[in-house]
Amino acid sequence: MNDMLMDHTLLKIALISSLIGLFCLFLFMLMTDLPTRNIIDLNDSDLGKKVKLEGTIEKISSYDNKTTFIKLSQKCSIDITSFDNIKISNNSMIVVEGKYQEYNGQRSVIADKIEKK
Repeated sequence: MNDMLMDHTLLKIALISSLIGLFCLFLFMLMTDLPTRNIIDLNDSDLGKKVKLEGTIEKISSYDNKTTFIKLSQKCSIDITSFDNIKISNNSMIVVEGKYQEYNGQRSVIADKIEKK
């Protein structure tokens, strides 16, 4: 009977610890949202890092229904590449999260996530 009571107590402790851990992970996820940046403020130290940009679509081109090239405009513009099939159009306001990179001397963002605003 004592072993059964001890097992029941350990089970309660494990469940409570798991719930507390999940709650902490949820809070951490909410607190790590990327700040929205201005295109003009991106610099060499941002290369290879994840960035979040907001702007207006100046030009959009799709190829093979999988690759989309977007020119995102604020006060200046930047090229965005997406490998997802997305439904957006010129002059739409969007928020983009992705990796800031340089390819053939051109700076661009490879999008992980694009949302209409």
